[in-house]
Amino acid sequence: MATPYEISKNKLKFIYDQCVPKEESNKKDSEVVNDEFTILKKKIHQDLMEVRKALKEREKLFIENENSSETAEASYHIRCSIKSVRENANTLKELANKAEKKMLKKRKPTPEEKQFIEKRKDIVSLVFKHIEECEMLEKKRFSDKAANDRKKLLSSPARETSGTPNFSSPTSPFQEKDPYMDTELDDFDIEEDLIQIKKTNQEIDQQLDEISEGVKIVKQIAIGINDELEKQEVIIDRVEEKVDIAAAHIETLNTKMKNVVLKSMKGEKYMLNAILAMIVVTV
Repeated sequence: MATPYEISKNKLKFIYDQCVPKEESNKKDSEVVNDEFTILKKKIHQDLMEVRKALKEREKLFIENENSSETAEASYHIRCSIKSVRENANTLKELANKAEKKMLKKRKPTPEEKQFIEKRKDIVSLVFKHIEECEMLEKKRFSDKAANDRKKLLSSPARETSGTPNFSSPTSPFQEKDPYMDTELDDFDIEEDLIQIKKTNQEIDQQLDEISEGVKIVKQIAIGINDELEKQEVIIDRVEEKVDIAAAHIETLNTKMKNVVLKSMKGEKYMLNAILAMIVVTV
């Protein structure tokens, strides 16, 4: 039979097992949204951000010296980067088309699968719009320069010296948007990130529910342990009371036995004295 200590120890071990989260050793990397399409999409998103930053840096070089070798080199690198991004975008489109063909081969594709493919096609379309916008921004500086040159050729000397305001630096009380980093197009990388965040939140909610259930079980176990300890305390008090009674009873018996022994010793002494007296008389 298990002792109260072992029972309490086993219950505490059960509480520990319920509270400590278990390691999901069987969880595979494939469960995370990290397929080839998503990886390439994130790379394109990062590359486009770098292109926009490079366009912004080139704008500063144009302002300092538009005919410098650094400006020409920056423009060349930007065009190469855009070309590389467009090639990756074509690969992304092929992956989306391949997934669509695979879905169409099924007899009855689910609405979720259809919606998934449509979202990816929308992402591909949005990627190409971002690329086209970057190409437009890359060419904008040269088209603006050509337009300004034509305007200078067609304008009269009187108008050139008439003190007209500088349109390149308008005085506006509101902060203007960054034409390179700010865009009216949607962010094509945020959709699946939101899906992943939602999935993560669902997993967290599920874990919190499991922890809540574990806490309820622990509470019941704690209440049971408390009740058991109270019962054992009552039993221990009763045992101690009975031990005290038994000790008192033993002490009483010892006293009585001592008195009996003492009395018996007095009788023997009397008999010896009587025998000695009879011997003396006979002599």
